[in-house]
Amino acid sequence: MGEGLQENSLRKGLNGIFPLHFFPFPNAVLPPPAPELSIIPPRQTLLQGQRITLKCSHPEGKPAAKFFFYELKADGNYTRPQEQLDNTLEITAEFQEIKKTFVCAYLEDNSAGQLSERSNHIEVSIPGRLRPPFFSVSPKLDMYSSGEIVNLTCSVPENLMSRVLFKKDQWLLRVYTPPSPLASFTYTRRLSPQDSGEHLCTYRAAESSQNISSPESSRIRISVMAPPPAPVLTVDPPSGVVKEGGFLRLTCSAFGSDAEQRFHFYKDGVKISSSSEESLVASGEPRNAFSTASANTLVQVTASIHTGGFACRYEQKLSSRWIMSPWSQTVNLTGEPCPTGNTEPTLEVGESSCGFCV
Repeated sequence: MGEGLQENSLRKGLNGIFPLHFFPFPNAVLPPPAPELSIIPPRQTLLQGQRITLKCSHPEGKPAAKFFFYELKADGNYTRPQEQLDNTLEITAEFQEIKKTFVCAYLEDNSAGQLSERSNHIEVSIPGRLRPPFFSVSPKLDMYSSGEIVNLTCSVPENLMSRVLFKKDQWLLRVYTPPSPLASFTYTRRLSPQDSGEHLCTYRAAESSQNISSPESSRIRISVMAPPPAPVLTVDPPSGVVKEGGFLRLTCSAFGSDAEQRFHFYKDGVKISSSSEESLVASGEPRNAFSTASANTLVQVTASIHTGGFACRYEQKLSSRWIMSPWSQTVNLTGEPCPTGNTEPTLEVGESSCGFCV
């Protein structure tokens, strides 16, 4: 980096910036103070095709006759200076080195050609390509149910993002353009079976004169199952007549799955009964696509059970998770006056509604 040069020796110190043949006045003793070098816009990483401006500022804000910009070479020497009448130099990142180190100096109007001390060093990284983003899914599950919500997060390794793209396989799901570069962006998505597949993200670099895309992130497989089919709720006795104090039997039946299931019965949306936590299978026989599982519950007909809607649903076990089915149809119980001369209150049961005589 040329730091081993002896600063107390003017010739050696200045030769660290200029070759001997370039230094105009070898007998100069007191060089002007060092300027400050900065980058506009401030950044430490450049991409191929991006442009920056080096700014060499006089320490006292005074004008200077000329400014000189240098690059530090691998052998510790500096390149031949680029001479500028103003204090800025525009550079395009078209080089292939991993990094570049810049320094500057100036020549004052009244210094009789005496060059200033060198500025601070500025090092800029120039990766050959963008680094891939980090992609994550939360919550992370082996299997999702249709309708569940997940958060897809794309984290960018550098503060360069101008757009982030979420994909499934080769299909584009979402493009997000933030008002300013961000470190990460989270996309909340409600899943459907069509979302099953490999999910990933990429990003585009900010302030680039070229259309630069990052490599893909790692891929995360998301599997989404369709919800179990809705069960069917039936009532017994089929005659549709139950005396007060008797029992109405509700049967909840699920079709076409060999997975473990557990059933739940509700009145007006409030759970009144559940099946055993163990799986239920029809008659102990192996299940197949045409078999059913069912559970029963009894509701005693009393004066407090005059009205209400009865329904059921079930949970199905898949990949150690219990997935809830949609609701069955609702069977409604409504109170009606008894016919003239009828002294025994009864419950009349229909396909979707019941009448309870009071």
